[in-house]
Amino acid sequence: LDSGMTEVLRPCLYGAQHPLIAVSAQQDSDSASLDASGGGGGKRKLSQVEKESLEPFVVVGHCCESGDLLSTQPGEPDILEPKYFPATTQINDILVVEG
Repeated sequence: LDSGMTEVLRPCLYGAQHPLIAVSAQQDSDSASLDASGGGGGKRKLSQVEKESLEPFVVVGHCCESGDLLSTQPGEPDILEPKYFPATTQINDILVVEG
């Protein structure tokens, strides 16, 4: 991420959860984004095919600190919990961190 605990501090302090939406850098502007974070708040629901093609990711920030994580268990900032995104997610894609 080109962001981290300097902008989004609550996950590392309290295990706060933010919906994470992966948007392909190759996606055209008319396409809907996917909510693959395991929680609500997405633009549309995933189809069964999309659900089957999800991969686990650990989402970290750019601060190189042990607490610079966005993929922690709810209420447990010291325990990792991978977030699931489409298997096609790659470097240079956009990750929207919702409030």
